[in-house]
Amino acid sequence: MMLWLLSFACMQKESNQTEIDATEEEINEDTASDSEEPADEPSSNPSDEPNETAAEPSTEPATEPSNDEPSNEPADDPSQDPLEIAGSYIDNTSTEHLITQISWLMDYGSNEQYFYSITQYDNAMQYVIAENSENNGILEAGYWSRFDWTYSDNHLWVCQTTSNAATEAAALSTDVPDKSNPAQEGCRNYGWLRLY
Repeated sequence: MMLWLLSFACMQKESNQTEIDATEEEINEDTASDSEEPADEPSSNPSDEPNETAAEPSTEPATEPSNDEPSNEPADDPSQDPLEIAGSYIDNTSTEHLITQISWLMDYGSNEQYFYSITQYDNAMQYVIAENSENNGILEAGYWSRFDWTYSDNHLWVCQTTSNAATEAAALSTDVPDKSNPAQEGCRNYGWLRLY
């Protein structure tokens, strides 16, 4: 009886394997016949045709930058030029400024410091967008700032155009200050600061 069960199990296994093999052959034949097309006929599916332009990467930018709109490039983008005004300065009110690619620190002395995390900048449009530290004064903490700069008589002038924008986008869309006479006018609140 045991021998009969073993031989029945073996026959059943062979039968199942034969069915599996036959099914696989049918699938392979169907796939092979579907993919065979005469070489003379063009493909009716555009995605099957070779795309010569896709083989070569484009060196052209996807869109031309507009001189009217600031760049939305992040400040830590390795392809972006370094921040033009990065450096250590003292302004005409004796406040120290330490500006890097990613931050702007204003040290007023007496342990009063304001810190800004730069998220984007544009050297051509001469602006910086930064998120204010939660430790900045109550009127700035948690908001966004925009700093604009200009040169007049070979001197660098900066304006904190806004210090309390609700969002990064709001800071970016803040009106650019008048850069025509930074020694006298054009920047809200504290006026233009000359950096030495």
